[in-house]
Amino acid sequence: MSDSSYRVMGIDLAAANSGICIIDAHYPDYSFDVLVEEAMHHPMSDFRNRVDASNYILFLAEDNEVDVVAMEDYAMRFGRTNTSGFQYGEIGGMVRKALYEASIPFYITPPTTMRSFMEVPPRSDKDFLEKQASSRLGYTSKASTKKKRSDITDALIHAHIGSLMHITRNGELNYDLTDAESRILYGDKKIIGLKDRDGIYYGKEEENK
Repeated sequence: MSDSSYRVMGIDLAAANSGICIIDAHYPDYSFDVLVEEAMHHPMSDFRNRVDASNYILFLAEDNEVDVVAMEDYAMRFGRTNTSGFQYGEIGGMVRKALYEASIPFYITPPTTMRSFMEVPPRSDKDFLEKQASSRLGYTSKASTKKKRSDITDALIHAHIGSLMHITRNGELNYDLTDAESRILYGDKKIIGLKDRDGIYYGKEEENK
């Protein structure tokens, strides 16, 4: 029987369409309950749409009294095919600033973390993560469209990874990890695991250390 829980918000942030999922993550015997799943559309045509989206994400975090937020960093590469990278960076900064000023701590994981954690093979089909979420986590989004389900599922996975990370950093975790999950979470001789990695957690309590 689980003793306690953390409320974790996962965000799949993008320039125009984002996914949000809030879970109650129970520990030390790990399990989770989905509390909120939502897809957002915030067109790139006007920066005020990104302001509104950022404010709404903050509202959801505060209204649901989340303990921590988990999101993926964006890849620092640009080219002729990347038509929304700057808008993505802009909304990312807005969201992080809003959370930080509201004293809501958050994790920013490297952009390859989720794919490695979920063992996504090269050239996998677009439904792979949804299938993995269903088979490994018992989660299937109930959203009305395929795009919304995809964005929300990614957010759920970010919340799941964030909750495991937060539990291992602050207490005891009883959970049967796969080899890939264990490597990403705890590290090995080649990589530093999320549990011990610097520069991914942001909370105002860090200022007092």
